Amino acid sequence: MRVSNKNGTKAPHKAIMLLSLIELVRNDHIFSHRFRFSVELFNTFTSKWNELVPNDSGFLCNFFVPFYHLQSEPFWNFLDDTGEVLNRIKPTNSVKKLLQKDFLIQIDPTLFYLIRDYQTRQSLSDTLILNYIVPLHS
Repeated sequence: MRVSNKNGTKAPHKAIMLLSLIELVRNDHIFSHRFRFSVELFNTFTSKWNELVPNDSGFLCNFFVPFYHLQSEPFWNFLDDTGEVLNRIKPTNSVKKLLQKDFLIQIDPTLFYLIRDYQTRQSLSDTLILNYIVPLHS
């Protein structure tokens, strides 16, 4: 993943978003590779951030950063209700405004299938933690 760096440390935002997505899929709160933004996604991100990112990391908990910047990754898209990819949705810093927008989030169907599989899900989670979270604790 392309992420920003701060003093040589990779920003954890996208990794925390993916770990949040993994948790919601694991707990059967997300059933498809296409889903809508939810307060639950926001709350899971915030909870994961508080659990995994040290306060002195130099990074701030901001859900909206990875939510929008994941658009630059090949596995994350925003779709309109007809299934057409939205090139770029405008950023907002409001959960209420996101809930009012009419779009779907789509992750790559193969990635979704892999997240549904226990062993692959564990491997993906471990890789994200090893590469993006562990360095924050050094």
